[in-house]
Amino acid sequence: MSAAPVPPEVRFWSRVAKGTNDECWLWQGPRSPLMGYGRFNDGTRIIMTHRYSYELTIGPIPEGLSVCHSCDTGSCVNPAHLWLGTHLDNMRDMSTKGRSLVGTRSPRAYPTEVVVAIRAAVAAGATLRETAERFGVHHNTVYRYVKRLRHRDVVPAPTSAPARAAITEHNRNAAEREVARFDRVRDEAVRLYRSGLSTVGVATALGTHPGNVSRMLRDRGVKARPQRLWTDEQEAEIADDLRRLGSVRPVMEKWPMSRAVVSRIGRDHGVHLVVGRRKQTP
Repeated sequence: MSAAPVPPEVRFWSRVAKGTNDECWLWQGPRSPLMGYGRFNDGTRIIMTHRYSYELTIGPIPEGLSVCHSCDTGSCVNPAHLWLGTHLDNMRDMSTKGRSLVGTRSPRAYPTEVVVAIRAAVAAGATLRETAERFGVHHNTVYRYVKRLRHRDVVPAPTSAPARAAITEHNRNAAEREVARFDRVRDEAVRLYRSGLSTVGVATALGTHPGNVSRMLRDRGVKARPQRLWTDEQEAEIADDLRRLGSVRPVMEKWPMSRAVVSRIGRDHGVHLVVGRRKQTP
């Protein structure tokens, strides 16, 4: 005879490290990587652990409301630390406590030194597009940094002439250091590319995007090689299929490539398609 199934609430509390009412009761099971919220499968659904704890100990959660933490610990399931509020209430609470991922706290933010250097470069007389090309960003990004639409928390506006002069000098030195660093990165990108790596390989080695690598190569006057995804033998086989089938679509279904690539390979091997019928060059 098989053992009786364990109730979900028993399984839930067995994975909670309980403390006093004032302490956080931390969930010991799976958690989300960014905010640390726990996840629990009660047999019918996968639910956030703090919401499940609220339902078990306090009651149903009205539709449209969030379960918020007064302790600001995502994995805490102590009912004494949970309260109901709207999404707006939760966002206001997060902003008031300084936990919102804005400005330099955002995981996608540029380093503070880069923001300072960009503002200093524009303040020194460089145009938005010149600064964008120098730092490998879009000119709209430069505009937002200069107008303080982003990263308002970086180098606050000075209140006195000496403070402004000190910040200007700091920004100028930071800009010079960043320009030198970006020059070294560009030189390294060129070296890796000329060693035989593709733009994707260079981007992986430098920890950046392939588009940034392409811009670095253009800045140094290096013409990027066309990226070939197919060997000569594969292209010859594709051309034979195109010659035999007489249509692009069945070739596209067999080979994962676009119509333009099929047509290019066909032209390279002397197979041209004209309005539904095949034309071979002599």
